[in-house]
Amino acid sequence: MDIPLGSGSCAGFSGYIDGTMSMGGKTNLAMSGNLAYDCGVLKVLHLQFQYAHKGTAAAFLLDYDSKSHQLAGGAYFKFERKTSWKFLGHRYNRTPKISVGLAFSMNTDQPSSGRLTLGGSLSVSGGSGSLECTISGNGSDDQCSISARINVFGGHSYSDTW
Repeated sequence: MDIPLGSGSCAGFSGYIDGTMSMGGKTNLAMSGNLAYDCGVLKVLHLQFQYAHKGTAAAFLLDYDSKSHQLAGGAYFKFERKTSWKFLGHRYNRTPKISVGLAFSMNTDQPSSGRLTLGGSLSVSGGSGSLECTISGNGSDDQCSISARINVFGGHSYSDTW
C-alpha cells in the first residue's frame, strides 16, 4: 500500500463516536464526538463525555470551530448528598451541594487571546458561597470574585472582587 506523501498529495480523515451506557439504573455514561481533517488542516473536533451516579455528575467538553479558529472546552463536577442523623432527640436533614468548573477558550491564530475560568460553589443549610477567577492570556483582565452568605444570627453576606 502506498501513502501519497509527495508534493501535491493530500489526505483526509474523519471519524465519529456516539454511545450511552447505563449500569444498575443509577450510573449513566454518555459520550459523543467527531474528528475530521483534510490536507493536514483540522476541520472538526468535538468531544463530549458525561457521567452521572446518584448525586454526582461530571462532564468534559472540547470543541473546535474551524471557521473562527476557536478552541473551547471545560470540565465540570457536581455533587449533592442527602444526609440525615439524629442527635439529642432531634433529626437533622442536610443536603450539601458542591459544584466546580473549569472552562477555557482560545483563538488558535492568536493564542494570547485565551481565557481560563475556574469557579465553584458550595451550598449547605447554614449558608452558601461561590468563587470564580478568570485569567486571560494577555494578563490585562484577570479577575476573581467571591461571595458568601451565612444564614445564622440573622444572616450575613460578604462579597468582593479583585
